[in-house]
Amino acid sequence: MLCTLMSFCASLCAQDRQAKGFILKGNIRGTENGAKVRLVDVDGQKILDSAVIANEVFVLKGHVDEPTSCWIQCNGEYAIIQVENTAITFTSPLKDMKLSYTAQGGREQFLQNELNHLQRSYEIIYTHAYDSLNNKLYSDTLQKARLIKTFNTAQDTYMDIYVAYGRKHFDSYLGLDIVYRNRKRIPKDSLMLLYLSLSQVLKSTPKAQSLQVYATEKLAQKGEHFLDFEARTIQGQAFGLERQIHLSRIWQY
Repeated sequence: MLCTLMSFCASLCAQDRQAKGFILKGNIRGTENGAKVRLVDVDGQKILDSAVIANEVFVLKGHVDEPTSCWIQCNGEYAIIQVENTAITFTSPLKDMKLSYTAQGGREQFLQNELNHLQRSYEIIYTHAYDSLNNKLYSDTLQKARLIKTFNTAQDTYMDIYVAYGRKHFDSYLGLDIVYRNRKRIPKDSLMLLYLSLSQVLKSTPKAQSLQVYATEKLAQKGEHFLDFEARTIQGQAFGLERQIHLSRIWQY
């Protein structure tokens, strides 16, 4: 009985440690030993962890307060994944990482994978068209015009899928993030209905609260008093419009 109890306690402790953070085990084919890989919070612009690759393998560890969109960056290539406090796996060739990677993790990554599947063919089309335009890989103006049309059509479809998926899965951190980033493409009455459908946990997030303000409050017009706001710089320092105006007045003296 004592051994069973000790085993049970050890199991609980292991589960508790796992619940407190994430462990990301990755493989990037085509990398050399010593190459550096970083995990970067997309919104916060901060590095959550970094590692040196050995035999194309790396491990990243850390903790996020909520499911977070992150870049995995290596040698100029990147991919976007959804990081939750759970076990995560990542595999990809180094070249065209964002178009070729596979990842497994929590619910948010499952949704990201589903979205990737819907978008990927259009992303490949507009990415290749953009590369051809950027590197002037066309023979004449007619071919250039065709590339521009291909790029615009594929990117528009890609974005339509993106926004529609966010609205369909608005009860997730990924869906909320998509709608927040594309709020100007959605009527305000629809945004309000989406906001009201959220769980209390998601309603309490800054993005949901910002959407509620955007959908319901009158924005300042030209000639009216500014709307104050609070934000943080890339270095994590507090930044507010009222505060900056106050400081500028002090500096004038």
